[in-house]
Amino acid sequence: MQPTNQSTTCGYHSNPWVISVPPTHGNSLNGNLWGSSVRRAMGIIQIVCGIIEVVLGITLISMPVRNYTFANVGWGIWNGVFAIITGFHGVYSQRSKCMVIAYMVLSIIAAAMSFTCCAATSAVSPTVYTLRWGDPYYDSDEEYLFGYRYRFAKAHFGIYITLAVVYGLQMLTSIIGASFTCGALISRNNQHQIVYQQTAQPFQPAPPYTAIANQPPPYNGYLKPFSHGPETFLTGPSAI
Repeated sequence: MQPTNQSTTCGYHSNPWVISVPPTHGNSLNGNLWGSSVRRAMGIIQIVCGIIEVVLGITLISMPVRNYTFANVGWGIWNGVFAIITGFHGVYSQRSKCMVIAYMVLSIIAAAMSFTCCAATSAVSPTVYTLRWGDPYYDSDEEYLFGYRYRFAKAHFGIYITLAVVYGLQMLTSIIGASFTCGALISRNNQHQIVYQQTAQPFQPAPPYTAIANQPPPYNGYLKPFSHGPETFLTGPSAI
């Protein structure tokens, strides 16, 4: 019996799989806007600074000094409340552009307010030691009056120095936070869709797979962009 020659021909896959990769975005894979982690960190620092400012502002008012009304303005309180509000917008500006816009505006205002308060506090703090006697309510006991006022003057001086440092930190974080809102507001969408044509290698079957957005399919063949089209995901041999 003569042996028969049997040949098996393997070629390229007749119907190549087509995968359309959706547009890539400047956002992260979890849906957060660009720079969200930095804005969140700056927001937390702003909240902490605001709480410190409110506490120190209330402390200044609770320690009155005669003929010394700078503490009665309460700038530590209202500036601290504004810093807390700004910080919360920064913490929750991860996915909403409206919150990003609000945080940008509030951070710019907070930076200006912090600079003003820092400059005023630095200028006022040395004057706490220029207090004089002569309070008409305590003329009969000037020595007691001087000791009372001097004790609170030292406390005021220390608090003002602390406030100046906190104001400076708040101003810095507000500037950084506002600068990281620009990238989230600018449209970073890439509308150019890359459509891949997958062709199997010779003498190798095409294994099933699932397409992953923004990534080439895990296949040993080669990928070749050939056209633009709508987003279409084809998985496995059943999609051929």
